[in-house]
Parts: sequence; structure tokens; C-alpha cells
Amino acid sequence: MVRMVSLALKVTALTCAVSCAWPAWGSAVPQSAAAAGIAAAKAASPARTALLRIASGSDMQAVPAPLESFAGAVVRELSSQSEFQQWDGAAIDYYPLGPGTHSWLAIVSKDSKQLGYLIFTAREEGGYMLSEYGSGPAIPYSSDALHDRLAEDGLIPAHPGLPANVQIQAQYSAMLPVWKVTLPGKPAMYINALTLELLPANAVSASTASVSKTAVVTNQNGLRLEASSPAAKIDGNDPYDDLLWMTSPRLNIRRGDDLLKAVASGGSLIFTAPGRNASYGAPFAVSGIQTWSPAASAPAVSYAATGRAGTRYLPVSMLMAAGEFHARP
Repeated sequence: MVRMVSLALKVTALTCAVSCAWPAWGSAVPQSAAAAGIAAAKAASPARTALLRIASGSDMQAVPAPLESFAGAVVRELSSQSEFQQWDGAAIDYYPLGPGTHSWLAIVSKDSKQLGYLIFTAREEGGYMLSEYGSGPAIPYSSDALHDRLAEDGLIPAHPGLPANVQIQAQYSAMLPVWKVTLPGKPAMYINALTLELLPANAVSASTASVSKTAVVTNQNGLRLEASSPAAKIDGNDPYDDLLWMTSPRLNIRRGDDLLKAVASGGSLIFTAPGRNASYGAPFAVSGIQTWSPAASAPAVSYAATGRAGTRYLPVSMLMAAGEFHARP
């Protein structure tokens, strides 16, 4: 059975009265006070009632059949790999992403436990492409995490629920999951929906890697995943732990095979997009490669294992178009 929920997230107040006092924009309450309020709210409501009420009516859209079929094929293929073996027989929940519902978030779960996610994006030439995917508990667009982030900054009350006049929309740009948050009478703010970092106003528009000319997995027949280079589990994969990589020359990475060889020989690389790091959540480590064969006559397509745990996979072609790679010292 297909399960679909809208993430347009027209938020309604769950516990805050109309007279609820708001801090001025940009002001912050002490971190300890905000954290204490959140902890108290959680203690009072162990189950944590849904923080964001799901919108209905015009926001609800049927999951396109080609997308559902494509997602099922990708999940089945991934479940043949050791990292994703728990995905076998798992359920898939679909969430449309803005703007314009060009992308969809698919959450993979089994026995009420979230196992991972996939993001699909509509292609200009028709059909869908696999924009990214990942395993483990670090899944983008967590409403609980967003609530805590805003409360810790003193922008909303610490107790569960949001004031009725706060508008939140889940959006997706190239390799950039985003929360668009609009507070009363204030310009919209954008928050990275994975790292929860506040983004510059131009970060979303700057995420403009051309997806129409990059090599990605699409909804074609004959989908097959090759076990090329599992992500290396390397301690200290945070680029900020050791900045000496910034002094190393840019690597000559022109194809997925080049990146595969570099990862195999060095264990881990650093991706960075000079001047546009915020638009891609960079810098971050690259520690593995997965290679797909979309069809018998189509060239192989590679996805890079990124981040501290190496569990978020991004298209290598889009990484090459957006930035550069450096060897770790």
C-alpha cells in the first residue's frame, strides 16, 4: 500500500495561545533556558505529539505511478547490498517537496523504524531521477529537529507545537534539502534540512548544478547496482578536524572512475565548492562509491558516499559540476 503525506506543512498551533509572546527577530534567549524548556516539554510528553500538523486538501497529491515503481526498484536493488539489507520488504512513505512538487522524499521504514531515505526529482525531459539516498537515522526534514533548532535560538516557544502564523515548507534544490521558515512580518529564512545550519539568503538560488546534463540514475529498465567501493568507515571524517586538506592541490577528477580510484587509494577525500559551500552543505568527506548500470546500453552512473558516516549518497557527476576534490593529509 502506498503511504503519502504532504510536507507543505501549513502549521497550526497545538498548544500556543494567540497571545503567546514572541521574541524579536534575531534575538535569542539563553541557550540553557531554551534547552531546559525543550527538555521539560519532552518530559511532559514522552511520546512527543506531532509537532507539525500535516496539511490536507489542495496539498495532498497522489503519488505518480512511475515514481512509485521507480522507488520500489531502487529499494529492491539497494537491499541486495550489506549496508541496505534491512530495506528488504520495507515500506515506503512519500512526501512531496517544493517548490512546485518537482521532488519527492521517500522514507524507507520497517516495524516503525526509519531505515533511510531517497529523494527523487522530476526531469525536464520526462520521468524521474534519483537525486540522492542514504541509510541510517540521519534523515533530512525531521520536524522534531527543526522545532528544537528554532526553539534553541529563541525564535519559537520551547514547548511542543508552533504558533499558527508560522509557515514552513520543505524544499529541495540540487543536493540541498531545505526548510523554508517564514515568521510573522519577517523575511523567509532557510535552514539546511539535514545539518540544520542557517543558510545565506542566496544559498538556495546558488545551488544551480545542471541536473539535465549530469549522469544520474533514472527510471529506466534494467536497473542494476554494482558493489564497487563500499564507504570506508573512517574515524574523524569531519573536514574541520584537520584543515591541512586545504593546502593540498585540487585533484584531477573528470569521471566517476577517477574518483573511485582516488577513494580506493587514499581512503577519504574532501569535497568543497569554493564560494558556494553553503549551497551544497560543503565541505564534506567522500569515503566510498556505488556504481549503477541503468541499462545495458547506458554508461555506468556513480554515487559518492559522503559525510561523517559515509551514509549519504550523492551523484558524482553533480559533485564534479559543483565543486572540487582534495586529498586528506
